[in-house]
Amino acid sequence: VEASYVQLDAVVEGVKVFDRLTAAQPGNELNHYFLGRLHERLERFEPAEAAYRKVYELAPDWPEGCRALAELYLRANRKPAEAQALARRAVELEPSGAHYALLALAYSRNNNRTGALEAIEQAILKNPNEARYRAMLEQLKGGL
Repeated sequence: VEASYVQLDAVVEGVKVFDRLTAAQPGNELNHYFLGRLHERLERFEPAEAAYRKVYELAPDWPEGCRALAELYLRANRKPAEAQALARRAVELEPSGAHYALLALAYSRNNNRTGALEAIEQAILKNPNEARYRAMLEQLKGGL
């Protein structure tokens, strides 16, 4: 949905469309999610955070909402403790390799090397052929 605006290089127009959609359908978490993704593409931290927070408020049991907000915080180097809590919640809701890898990164940013190692090992158990997870494990073992 929001990808079509990205492909057309019309991200600003996409934001306008999803602003209208979220106003018209304030209870639709997907509209807020797509709005957050578009704001993130434009490197607008505060509006992306607000959109993702709304997603989490509307759908606290949807792992993608937790993941999106945690990733935003980690990419922006902000709110590491909240990122860790959100990543942990994403794992609880959907224990996938990707969510464990996100949790490993969040633990690492919070200087919890043991937690990071345990989480990335779980990610590898879920997806043994994922090279990125193995590279992350090697980085963590090396103390990076």
